[in-house]
Amino acid sequence: MSEWFETLDGLRGEIWRRLRTGAESGGGSRVVALATVGGRGAEARMVALREARVEAAELEVQTDLLSAKVDELRAEPRATLLSWEPEALLQARLRVRVEVVTEGLDGRWAAMPDEARRNHGGLPPPGRPMKRAEDYVETRERERLAVLLARVEEIDAVHLGDLHRRALFTRDDGFAGRWIAP
Repeated sequence: MSEWFETLDGLRGEIWRRLRTGAESGGGSRVVALATVGGRGAEARMVALREARVEAAELEVQTDLLSAKVDELRAEPRATLLSWEPEALLQARLRVRVEVVTEGLDGRWAAMPDEARRNHGGLPPPGRPMKRAEDYVETRERERLAVLLARVEEIDAVHLGDLHRRALFTRDDGFAGRWIAP
């Protein structure tokens, strides 16, 4: 029996298993880096996955509608999500096309714990200047909830085992994948 990293199907399956586990239970690849293009060039920040739909090859992140990443993604919807799993020696770079969703989110808001709601609101809005840290006022505002729906176009996976392996999976070929040099 082969290890998951020795076959294309195994590698692709392990990446999606870890993304799904992260989104559902906080383990696996819950926190990933999101890279966008902003007015000053490349921008990157850590975000939490909220859903991973394997069959549709889609990932979901929630954010404050007034955060800079929303404007960046509306101007340029191509982005990259990057996960690193040190215990598995697995990196996954997912090139995505992001749609900003603001309608039909009442159910998500209702199901959201109060602690998570604090990520959607606040005065001044994210990234705006303040004179003192104490000037920030925490609010919880449903209308500031936005979902970043990331449609995966490509997965570039690297496993750093005894033999380094790298594979590229694309939507164009149904994510069948092919080995490429690490």
